[in-house]
Amino acid sequence: MNPRSDRPEAAHPAHIFRFSLYVLAGVVLVLAMMVWNLRHQRRFQAAALRTGLDQQRQSQRAVALLYQALWADNHRTYAARVTTYAVYGTQHIQAVAHLTREPQHLAIRYVSGDRRGLSSGFNQRFSWRQEHAGAPLQAYAAIRRDATEMGARRFALMLDNYRADWKGQSAIGGRTADIVEISPFHGVDGAYGPAKRLWIDRDTQLTLRVETYNYQMQPVMSSTLSDLDLNPDVNAATFPVAPEITQVANTDPWMAQDLGDDSASVVRLTHLQPPQAKELPPGFHFESVGVHRCAETPGAPSAALSRYTDGLNTLTIFALQPPAKTQNNLASPESKSAADDRDAVETCDFGPGTMVMTNRDGRRLIAVGDLPPATLYRVLGVKAPPGAPATLARDSPGAARLQPVAAH
Repeated sequence: MNPRSDRPEAAHPAHIFRFSLYVLAGVVLVLAMMVWNLRHQRRFQAAALRTGLDQQRQSQRAVALLYQALWADNHRTYAARVTTYAVYGTQHIQAVAHLTREPQHLAIRYVSGDRRGLSSGFNQRFSWRQEHAGAPLQAYAAIRRDATEMGARRFALMLDNYRADWKGQSAIGGRTADIVEISPFHGVDGAYGPAKRLWIDRDTQLTLRVETYNYQMQPVMSSTLSDLDLNPDVNAATFPVAPEITQVANTDPWMAQDLGDDSASVVRLTHLQPPQAKELPPGFHFESVGVHRCAETPGAPSAALSRYTDGLNTLTIFALQPPAKTQNNLASPESKSAADDRDAVETCDFGPGTMVMTNRDGRRLIAVGDLPPATLYRVLGVKAPPGAPATLARDSPGAARLQPVAAH
C-alpha cells in the first residue's frame, strides 16, 4: 500500500475539458442573448422611429392640406349647393342652400328648410341678410378687422392647440378628397373634443364636407357641397355693395359689431364694460370685444361682449343689465326668494355648445362655448349649482371618439 499523499489528487484532463466546454457554452449563450436583445431593441427603435416619422409626415401632410383649404375656401370663386344637418338640443334641422363665393364676398340663399327664402352673406367687413326676395336689406354685423387676417390668426392658434391627422382619401360627390381630422392635443377636464373631420377636394382644395363634433364628441353638424361650379355667373346683384349696407345701418342699427380691442366704444354703445373671464380654459386667448343687440325690435337692449378663442373653439361672454333687483334689506321672504332666483346659476346644453347664466357685479352674465358646464362656471367665477354634473363620464355614449371612415 502506497503511503497517503498530502497533495490533492490532480483533476482528470477530460473533466477539465468538459467543464471548459460548459463555461464556454454558457458564455456563448449569454452573448447570444445580449446580441438578440440588442437587435430586438434596435428593431423596436427602428419600428418606433418609422412609426413616428410616418405620423409626422401624415401630420405635416394634413396641415398642408388644411392651409390649402383655408386659402381656397376664401380666395376661389365658385358656387355650390350646400346641404346642412344640425342638432340643437332635441331639434334636428336640415337645410339646403345655394352658395356663391368670391374673395372677400359670400352670398347664401336657402331653398329648403326652416330658413327657406332667407338670404344672407358678407361683403368684406359687413354682414347682411334679407328675409325673402324683395324684402328690404338688413345690415346684420360689422367687423373692424379684415376677415382673412382674423382667419389666418385663428389658423395659427388652432395648430398650437389641435392635432391634424391625414386619414386617407375617399370619393365624395364623384370627386376625390383627402380626409383630415382635427382633435385637441389636451382637452379641458370633462371634454374630449371639440373635433372636426374635413373632406378636401384634390383638384380645387375646396372643403367639400365638414363634420363637427362637440366637446362630448357627439356629432352636432355636417355640411356638404355638391353641384360645384367653378365659373359661376357673378354680377352686380349677387353681393350687396358695402356703401349700401352701411347706409342701411344708419337707420337700422347693426345686430352685432366686432370692435377689436376698442372697449371705449363698447361702453359708449351699451353703458357696460366688456366682461372679462375670471379664468380661461387652456389654450384660449383674447380675440375681441363687441356689441350684440338682444332682439331685432327697435329699442331692444344691447349686450357688451368679450370673445376668446383657441383657434377652433370660441368662448363668448355677454354682459347686460339684469332685471331690477330688490334693494330693501327688510324685504319680505317672498321678494328675497325672488332675488335669490335671479342670482341662481342657470345652465343650458344646446348641442353645439353650453350656456351658463348668472348675475354678478350688478350685471347679467352669459357665457357660451363648446365647453363643459364646470369650465364655464370657472370662467364666470361662480360656484356650480347643487347637483350639477362637472364632467362627462368616460363610458358615456357622448364620449365616443370619431368613427373611422371608408378610405382608399
